[in-house]
Amino acid sequence: MNTLRLNSRGPEVELLQSLLLKLGFYTGAIDGIYGFQTFSAVQKFQRQFGLSVDGIVGANTWNALMPYINGYTTYTIKQGDTLYEIARNFSTTVDAIIYANPQIDADNLSIDQEIIVPFGNIVPTNISYTSQILDLNINALKTIYPFLEVSTIGTSVLGRGIRAIKFGNGQKEVLYCASTHRKRMDYNSITYEIFRKFIKKLCKQR
Repeated sequence: MNTLRLNSRGPEVELLQSLLLKLGFYTGAIDGIYGFQTFSAVQKFQRQFGLSVDGIVGANTWNALMPYINGYTTYTIKQGDTLYEIARNFSTTVDAIIYANPQIDADNLSIDQEIIVPFGNIVPTNISYTSQILDLNINALKTIYPFLEVSTIGTSVLGRGIRAIKFGNGQKEVLYCASTHRKRMDYNSITYEIFRKFIKKLCKQR
């Protein structure tokens, strides 16, 4: 992710504003313009998370934001933990944790074992969409739903990877295709709608 500061513009600023709004640090419009209101919200976030309070979104601030971008965090099992308690602490469900960690024994958790804990939405619905954000979302979905098979089946004319997601093993095979003809996708593009409404819905229903 690029470093953002006052007067930065674009989809990454929209993503930042959307995250800060969801976390309660920002109350302005999601307009992709890094103004003083966004600057102040970033400082509040940095202060609460023990970061350098400079209002600049560099690597450390992006790293602190990444769990909220990806919709999951990692957690190390401690003595006495249960999946129910972990799910309650992160406002998620036991089923979501089990989907993300098919290797764990829910009745016999191993101390010091690191697990994935999904706790939020992955695909943003209120920002412009780019190939970079799409890749972040796909990688997060692959982590939370490890049964997904993610691959790159070619490259676009701009040299970006064309992603494919496969899941299920039924007798019928269905192919859904989507595309965009711009460097940047807005949230009404067919690619975005198929990804957000179709794939994520099916993953949750699995």
